[in-house]
Amino acid sequence: MALDRLATALHFALGESDSPKLRVRAGVTMLPTFDGPFVNSMAYRYGESAEIRALREVADGELMAAGREMRDFFVHRGRWRSAGHGAGARARITGIEHPMNEHDHLAFGVALFDQVLRRSLAASAALFFRQREVLGFDPEDLGA
Repeated sequence: MALDRLATALHFALGESDSPKLRVRAGVTMLPTFDGPFVNSMAYRYGESAEIRALREVADGELMAAGREMRDFFVHRGRWRSAGHGAGARARITGIEHPMNEHDHLAFGVALFDQVLRRSLAASAALFFRQREVLGFDPEDLGA
């Protein structure tokens, strides 16, 4: 999920001395997953702020849970009927009957972008700029 990559960026933006230790499973370093426990670990390091509260709302929200469930089902068990393949859609989004029709599927994608990804990117960008200042970078110098 794109938010897992955002979690990785937030993790490494802290710098080696401040970032939480990453888990290792079977000799492989596990990168952060965007979820409630991850946001709480970032709140401990970045400080409680409006941005952290926004990330927590996204991580604990119904859209995020439904999006993660759909992603996990697709990756681990096959595609959803709403994706136009297979059968047996299982999502549990209040108010939407499943399997999703094409219109609901598209609306769900737009809602994920607007309420999950866009909000998370905006909050994370503010944290990145604040962290650049903490590390001594000029916030006006975006550099390459």
